[in-house]
Amino acid sequence: MMPNYAEFAIREPDTDGKSGFFPSAVDFTVPVIDNFGDMGFALTLGISLLDRHPELRIRFFSENPELFEKMLGGNVLDRLSYFSLETWGASERSVVRFNFFGFKIREEELAGNENPKVILNFDYLQFHRGTGPADPGIASLHGTEYEIGGKNIVHWVPSPLSEGGGVVVQRHSKPPTRTWFLKGIGSPEAFASKRWCGVFAYPDTVVYILEYAKRRPDWIFFVCGSNVLDRGDFANRGNVVYLPFLPLAGFDGFVRLCDANVVRGENSLVSAMLAGKPFLWDIYREKNGAHLEKMADFRKFVDEFVDWGSVMEDFMNDPDSEACLTKLLEAKPDGFVKIAETVGKRDLAPSLESHLKG
Repeated sequence: MMPNYAEFAIREPDTDGKSGFFPSAVDFTVPVIDNFGDMGFALTLGISLLDRHPELRIRFFSENPELFEKMLGGNVLDRLSYFSLETWGASERSVVRFNFFGFKIREEELAGNENPKVILNFDYLQFHRGTGPADPGIASLHGTEYEIGGKNIVHWVPSPLSEGGGVVVQRHSKPPTRTWFLKGIGSPEAFASKRWCGVFAYPDTVVYILEYAKRRPDWIFFVCGSNVLDRGDFANRGNVVYLPFLPLAGFDGFVRLCDANVVRGENSLVSAMLAGKPFLWDIYREKNGAHLEKMADFRKFVDEFVDWGSVMEDFMNDPDSEACLTKLLEAKPDGFVKIAETVGKRDLAPSLESHLKG
């Protein structure tokens, strides 16, 4: 049993004439790498653009139609159509193409073809501001142009930094309430008055948090993505709630209901920042150590608003840290509200409109 997220998934279309120029059709080419965040980012961006432009149509070329439908949560959009990624090269192309996360732009698919006339190549979320002329950070990447198959490609770097391309800001026409949410998942309404911690983390981290939850009966821990665990081991813990799969709008709304959050992917990290609540980032640990640089950059960004970066880094180095989780539950939201206010002003959609109009 789960709530009907279609009730608040899409805000009212912006028809006041202020949303700027946008083409009538866009092709999204979206590889699925980690099964959640990559498609999540692209689909969230697509929904945001459809909200702003009532005449826009998006053809979404990807690799997992089941995940696509689950992320929409039963909300059917007649202007958003799914196609197999491998068919894009043989299809009739739209004038504009948004390409995501390193999906190879093939010269043989572009050369000699009229469309697409515009290609934006989206990178992963970045926070590297740079230290000077020798290290300009994302300012040297975002907006750079190059050519493939006679087509001009623009590199787009999502980031809340002023040097980057912004982040996707979801806008709900009907925000959920705790009572509504609890009723939808079949949990006691008495939980509404408790403090909530949302948990969307990697399996080893989730296991530890569930152990920690035993010592914090004053909190309710809501576990997202619990299919990665053997739920039988944890079924009898009274202050742990296993959530069904939450579609995009449902997850974003849920994060806003929580008093604290542990998130893992870049798309869920943006939701946590926009929620204005204390959070920890269970960053993916890459074998080449690339996550260390990314966390260092993110720490600098967070520390501009609240003294929290050291807790983030401690959690990255030791996600089994009781001290970090305790600090999370005891943290005050003030500085995190400032993060939300700043990130909320860096909406990616208007930046795209300005670029295409220019």
